[in-house]
Amino acid sequence: MGISARTLESLLVTARYRLGRAKTTEQAVLVAAARGIVELPVEDRVRLTPQQSQALAMFWQGAKQGEIARAMGVEQHTVGSYLKAARRRLGAATTAEAARLAFGR
Repeated sequence: MGISARTLESLLVTARYRLGRAKTTEQAVLVAAARGIVELPVEDRVRLTPQQSQALAMFWQGAKQGEIARAMGVEQHTVGSYLKAARRRLGAATTAEAARLAFGR
């Protein structure tokens, strides 16, 4: 017995709504995976670049963008770009949410 396409679409719309600001089904699935609601195969998990991961980790530890920039040897606006890209990849509305999704377990 399978799920009808209409029922599946209804479930996906509900999931997007309940998971917050997810604009697409893919974002909803990624947010659900980051929150530990579902587990994705290794090849489908969200991957941050090393720079995005480092900037987000430092933010999670309480560093401000200027401090992160100095530590990474880049401009402050570059750190902002790394954090924005990490938020987008994780489907997070804020940098704090992205950090919590990535490191808060």
